Amino acid sequence: MLLTRNREDIKTCQNKYGKTIIISLGGATYTQGGWASPAAAQTAAQLVFDMFGPVNTKAGVNRPFGSAVVDGFDFDFEATTNNVATFATYLRDLITKSVAAGSKKLYMSAAPQCVYPDAANDAALKAAAFDFIMIQFYNNWCGTSNFRQGTTAQYAFNFDVWDQWARTVSKNPKVKLLLGIPASAGAGGGYTSGLQLDSAIQWSKRYPSFGGIMMWDVSQLYANSGFHAEVSKILVAQFADIGDCNGVNVSHDNINGRHVIVDGDSANDGSAHDGHNSDNYNGGIYAPNAGRGRSASMGAVRRHRLQRAYAVSGAIHLHLCWRLVVFLQVVGAFIGSSSS
Repeated sequence: MLLTRNREDIKTCQNKYGKTIIISLGGATYTQGGWASPAAAQTAAQLVFDMFGPVNTKAGVNRPFGSAVVDGFDFDFEATTNNVATFATYLRDLITKSVAAGSKKLYMSAAPQCVYPDAANDAALKAAAFDFIMIQFYNNWCGTSNFRQGTTAQYAFNFDVWDQWARTVSKNPKVKLLLGIPASAGAGGGYTSGLQLDSAIQWSKRYPSFGGIMMWDVSQLYANSGFHAEVSKILVAQFADIGDCNGVNVSHDNINGRHVIVDGDSANDGSAHDGHNSDNYNGGIYAPNAGRGRSASMGAVRRHRLQRAYAVSGAIHLHLCWRLVVFLQVVGAFIGSSSS
């Protein structure tokens, strides 16, 4: 089945708005159990890549989004998934070979629970190189709600444990960790705001693998007036004294999806941006989330004011000290072979 509207939406987001499109596999309702054998897992990885990755006319598969090509694959397995390590390594190998052959940049990400090691994704996280992971610091004892203010010792909140994984276990030593939080009290257990959230972010920011904030989800964020601005202010304040980040102007737009705020590097060429004579650039990542069964509502997204954005190896690099990344949901359908 060709999802024509989704195909055109993906292309519009990529070509007109500069979005990076990532399709998410699994989800909270996933019950397939993985694959019966390593060979079946490899076959599934090839199928997913052929259906959503660069077009391969020789593959002879049905492509739900037609000629639209996603920019990566996200692992959101939240139940036992047999042979997931083989699936991950094979998919990573397909991505590496495709990029080496001249295709656009492709990403691989994951969204594990904060409990370490993650029950469903640990084997994949140890076996394959991921570009970034969005850790769910909610619905768990190790979430931001149990961060202890006023002390460096943390007995529940464990961003430090994940940083250790990033630096000593991850196959990608440059992997970035996003601190995942609920966007409202109704989005998940352990919603935090104010000083509690500020303190948890400040404490996490000191670790080199810290990549920013992920919020689940934008429908909840949109209903929680002021929370987006609150979290944005926390991150912006952290960079207020960095020379080329002073005076950055931002405006707001609305867009569907899961909302993520990512900490980026300062300007690559050292040039300063004060918001004058600048153009609007709406940076972000777009991820259809398979398996959750939710459709995202309208949500506020921060739009940067900057002089220019430029592409290196297919990835958009912004001349700012921080950037917003937006994960959008369009359709959910996990493709694979069951172990049962």
